[in-house]
Amino acid sequence: GLDKNRAEYERLIEVFRAHNIGYFFYNGGGDSADTCLKVSQISEKLGYPIQAIHVPKTVDND
Repeated sequence: GLDKNRAEYERLIEVFRAHNIGYFFYNGGGDSADTCLKVSQISEKLGYPIQAIHVPKTVDND
């Protein structure tokens, strides 16, 4: 969860801030979508909100 890996998420936001990155595209499945949500939430809490966008790896159309 977010608390379990908080230091890693905070480090990611530090790198985004250092390089003036405002968009984060992450390709993958359901776990990747959850990761995007966490990145978005922690970036907001740290005062550097970014656009975290999940890109599905497949579209089943079912």
